[in-house]
Amino acid sequence: MVQVPTVRTDADGSGADIAATCEGVPIVTAAGVEAVSALRDAGVEPTTYFAPGEVAADAASRGLDAVVVATQDTIGRVTDALTDASVSYDVAK
Repeated sequence: MVQVPTVRTDADGSGADIAATCEGVPIVTAAGVEAVSALRDAGVEPTTYFAPGEVAADAASRGLDAVVVATQDTIGRVTDALTDASVSYDVAK
């Protein structure tokens, strides 16, 4: 998981870090408008922006790596889905 700043914080995320994290990963999901924008700024098109936690959990159950990009406001919903599916995860900022 990659955490990006919300619009309210007026902070600038690092597109290079996001691009490097997503490189070679078959499933890239985005939770929220800020996440989609951060991915596109990094030159990465998300695989989906619907049910990112559930999609990442399903990918993990099939042996696929996944990256979820989310804001602090949305990260809880994503981690809940991953925890419910007994999927381990790391959060990078």
